[in-house]
Amino acid sequence: MIPFLCVLFLLLGSAWSFAFQNEPAAGAVLLRVAGHVEIADSATRPLAPASLAKLALAVVVMESDPARRNGVVRISRAAANQTGSRLGLREGEKLRSDDLLAATLIVSANDACYALAEHVAGSPRRAVNRMNKLAQRLGMAATLFKDPCGHDHPSQKTTAKDLMLLADAAMRHQRILELAATREMQVATADGGRLFSLKSTNHLLGVYPGVVGLKTGYTARAGQCLIALARQDGVEVLLILLAAEDRWERAIRLLDAGFEMAQSHPPRDGSFQ
Repeated sequence: MIPFLCVLFLLLGSAWSFAFQNEPAAGAVLLRVAGHVEIADSATRPLAPASLAKLALAVVVMESDPARRNGVVRISRAAANQTGSRLGLREGEKLRSDDLLAATLIVSANDACYALAEHVAGSPRRAVNRMNKLAQRLGMAATLFKDPCGHDHPSQKTTAKDLMLLADAAMRHQRILELAATREMQVATADGGRLFSLKSTNHLLGVYPGVVGLKTGYTARAGQCLIALARQDGVEVLLILLAAEDRWERAIRLLDAGFEMAQSHPPRDGSFQ
């Protein structure tokens, strides 16, 4: 029996090596299959989070006072002047905070994110403080947020291991899961004067079976980043990529491998090196 098990694990190990031998390099990779970490490549390496930071802001919003979480937000000049991905909000316009959250998670709109940070915490600086307190509470020891929306900052950092903890916190909020799984929707200003079409930045939605989120990110400093969550036949696979090359192709290969692993052998406990 023991020789048979040794051969079995050697075969599985060979299949695993073959599946990843041609994978392009990435800054960090973490793959969790059915609750067990199977790959932790540079998972404790500090890297820039890009818009994955918005997931922390989303959790802060969901943990806020209901009056704040469900209020109407007036767009400030600073919010309207945000750069990068944006809706094109105008100073003085008003939107429901939940619609700003949708724009933040679905299209990663920086103007919506900034306005949401101002609304929920009083200022972006205070929002960042709350995001860092959240990180401390979750045990994200290597994470430091400096911008609520993930704009590059020399001191802003996280790790794939820490983002796994953040993803778990986000998944405890049904509204975050609903928005992260949304491919397209429309939101409007509070007076109905302007309509905005939101199309998800997560190209796996509707393409890869079982994908239900969670967040994409990109900046010049961070590179291509992704937290992908997929569920098939009762098996959950969580994938985190930081500073990745060929983000979408790599994600598909790794998700495939995760589900194949769940079918072929019981998951192993991973360790962080």
